[in-house]
Amino acid sequence: MSNASRTYQTRLCQTVDEPLTVYASLMAHVEYHLFADIAAGKKARDLKSPYLTRFNITARQFNSLRVLLEGKIASSEIFLLGSKDESAGNQSATATIQPDGSLTLRLRLPDALASQYGKYLLIPNIYFASGLYLSYRKGQIC
Repeated sequence: MSNASRTYQTRLCQTVDEPLTVYASLMAHVEYHLFADIAAGKKARDLKSPYLTRFNITARQFNSLRVLLEGKIASSEIFLLGSKDESAGNQSATATIQPDGSLTLRLRLPDALASQYGKYLLIPNIYFASGLYLSYRKGQIC
């Protein structure tokens, strides 16, 4: 067998909804605390042992969260969830196509940041990497 990674996708039965929801909630809680500790200047390697005890998780689970979090920090990645009943599909962010083909992203900031940065942050000159494209339907960017 090769060392290549594989990704699989499937639907799970309804009976696992609750335990998976609780699991996801716990991992999000641990990730939140790990981010706060790293942002405070603590080293992830020094947090491993205390986190295993504090949150009753395995070393592999900690390492998974650490790697995931380090990737998010390094890439400044964000995820914005929208809904089909929201204006333009998402109230958290809307994109406008500019005459040069670039996008301007209007990001709604949390109220906690509004006094410092304003209600919206405009991010101009966004281009997609080669091979990606935009389609315009019903006034929305898809």
